Amino acid sequence: MKKKVIIAVLVIILSVLMFNPITIGITGLLLEDAKNKLEEMADKCATAVNTPISIEKASDFILEKYGGKYSSELETVESFYSVDSYGTSLLSSADGYVYCVKKEDSYTFYDSYQYEEIKAAVASDIESYFSEHSGKLINAVFEVYEEDYHTDENYCFMFSSYFDGDIKKFVNSNVLSLYGYVTIEGEKSQTPKYIEDINSVFSEYESDYSQLSLRIKVKDKELTLPDLPNGNYFDYFSGGNDREGYSFIDADIPSGGKFLESLVCGYSRPSQYYGEGQERRVYSVDFNPYDENTDMSISRVDSSEDNAPVSLTVIDTECISVWKEDNRARSPKPDEIPLKLSSKALKIDIPGRDYSVIRLNREFYDLSEKTVPLCLAEGGGIYEGNVYYQTIGWVGNAQGENITNRDICFDGWYYVDDEYFYIAYPYFNENHIIAFAETER
Repeated sequence: MKKKVIIAVLVIILSVLMFNPITIGITGLLLEDAKNKLEEMADKCATAVNTPISIEKASDFILEKYGGKYSSELETVESFYSVDSYGTSLLSSADGYVYCVKKEDSYTFYDSYQYEEIKAAVASDIESYFSEHSGKLINAVFEVYEEDYHTDENYCFMFSSYFDGDIKKFVNSNVLSLYGYVTIEGEKSQTPKYIEDINSVFSEYESDYSQLSLRIKVKDKELTLPDLPNGNYFDYFSGGNDREGYSFIDADIPSGGKFLESLVCGYSRPSQYYGEGQERRVYSVDFNPYDENTDMSISRVDSSEDNAPVSLTVIDTECISVWKEDNRARSPKPDEIPLKLSSKALKIDIPGRDYSVIRLNREFYDLSEKTVPLCLAEGGGIYEGNVYYQTIGWVGNAQGENITNRDICFDGWYYVDDEYFYIAYPYFNENHIIAFAETER
């Protein structure tokens, strides 16, 4: 009964408030004010979209910055008004783009006129670190900019201040970002120097650029290897990504032949896993014999685990039946036939290593161009007793299947030449078993 009384009282109070002339008046004023603000914003949007944001001021900026060297005859590409109370316009001329930002009565301008010149100067600066040690720049694909703007047709990379040819002064005087891939051609005898050079570039650029994501590879001038024999794997997972010779799963480290022909490679990028700051890795391909049929390259040059014990044991796998790893359920398909393995496998223990590469004598291990390396794992729980596999670096139509998550090992690659079979897998650890099987391509 008490609840009903309370509800009735609330209804009466709300009715009085809703139909009270004062309440109605206040509500009307609030609605009118909101309507006026929306109309004002709409007017600003319409004005910004239909009218360039001071082409005259942008033209004056270009004339003052370049002294008539470049065109100041501008036309609007697109223009809009932001809800943060500033307007922007992208303008164009015969020589490039001008980006105008207007906030209240203040204008800021950026232009792309010197973009190629600045980009070439950065590439030349990177090359200068290596030139003393016979390193020659052969490819550079990167973007450097203070402000970027994306249109439907292309990206515009722009700067506010004039570049006078001194790239170090220019970089230190502006807040710039750099993203890209650089390849240097060098001599094997200079490898220790190239490691120092890459670290020198990274150390300086990490402090000079506000955002740095740079990959550098020093290629052996005497060695050019063909593409991966298992290239369809990389095309599938990278969308055919092949930036200036980097075929990769990890976008920062070249793979297969591109890794093997490298003397040194490395990257510096914003940390993806450790919060703020930069993450840096440098790798060098340097094979050392483990036994007469097996060589190893512990590729991370600054690894603290180089002296940790390494163990590789050849085991017999003829009696092992293996099934495809299924990320959704660790169980064989009802009609699945176990894959037949080659006679030899490797039991591997490389604790704490980052990006180890194993080189196997093809004749001893009986490995052909159709051989695919497999990473084996024992099932647990209700699947105990089953052994599952994932292919390392290749996905095909083995056992009648097309590309599928059932037999993919995402990280790692393999490569085959006339004498050796190479396997790279970042996660080798205690009792890791790498087996092999023949498959039709």
